[in-house]
Parts: sequence; C-alpha cells; structure tokens
Amino acid sequence: MVDPNVPFTAVRASRGKYIRAEPVAALFEQNKIHLVGNFPHLEDQLTNFVPDLDRGKSGSPDRADSMIWALTELVVEREPFAALFQWYEQKTAQLRVSGAGAAPQNGAEVSSLPVAAVILHARPYTSFQAASGRRYVASETGVIEVADHEDARDLQRAGCTATGRL
Repeated sequence: MVDPNVPFTAVRASRGKYIRAEPVAALFEQNKIHLVGNFPHLEDQLTNFVPDLDRGKSGSPDRADSMIWALTELVVEREPFAALFQWYEQKTAQLRVSGAGAAPQNGAEVSSLPVAAVILHARPYTSFQAASGRRYVASETGVIEVADHEDARDLQRAGCTATGRL
C-alpha cells in the first residue's frame, strides 16, 4: 500500500550512473555533504563505483544509485543558483555582524522593506524558499520577518515557528 502523504518522484535515467554520480562525488570531495552513521554496504558500493563497473560480476550498485538520485534531487538540482544565494547569505550575515545598513545604489538610498505581517523563528542564518520563489534567511537571533501570509504558511510548513504578528 502506498502512503499518499509520502512525497514521491518517479525517475528515469537518461545518463549513465557514473555521469550522474559526478556532481554528488564533487560535493563529498568538497566536504559539503557526508554520511552520518554506519553504512557498510553503501560504503562498499561507493568505493567500488567505477566507470567500467561490470554489473554482471558485482551486481547493481542499488544503494549507491539510490543515494545519488536522492542527493541529486535534494542538493544538486534543487537550487541551480545555490552558490549565488550562498554568497548573498554570507554578505547579509557580514552586514548584520558589522551593523552596516543598506548601501546606496546608483547614488540613491535603498528604501527599507515593508513592515512584516508575521514574525517567524528558526535556527539562526537558516535559509528557506517559499513557493512564491522568495527566499528568507533567519537573522543571527533566528527571526524572520515575512510580509506575505502565503509565504509565512510555506515557511511554517518548512519548520519555522510563528512568534508574533505586527
């Protein structure tokens, strides 16, 4: 029986396993992701995963392939501009720490954002993306000010807690 509350995405390989694994392997090499726990069968498959893998002799690397599909969906393809977002998040954090305000843009002062309708709380510097496409980053104290009520609902579904309304 299939649980309708469990998200499911059917996948179909259009590229070889090795090519699909390259971006995930790069994330492991950069220490951006790592395994937590003991997974001897998965680790064996990952260390024996080579371009000329003979599945007839060693069997299909099912665990490795499943992990690669999952990480591709969750990390690699989820945010095509993740590096750009990360850069902006770092700059925002630096501005918050230094206490600097909005910098002038084209000779004009940048206006402040509209007053938030909902105040949410999450772990400090955690970033979220609402269904609208807008991204939110929790402050150093974990506060997120959200003007759009739909975005606030999306962020609450993602784990933020409501702490008040303005």
